[in-house]
Amino acid sequence: MTSPGSILVKLRARQSGQVGRTVIVLLPFTYKLRMVLFNNIKL
Repeated sequence: MTSPGSILVKLRARQSGQVGRTVIVLLPFTYKLRMVLFNNIKL
């Protein structure tokens, strides 16, 4: 029988995995956006 603690740990690990993937996807996008904004400000 699985204890509630291990279920919580699994849920938390799954959530952090999703967050990590989201960050990996968003980082290049935000970097591009920042470069575009920076270039617009420079001009």
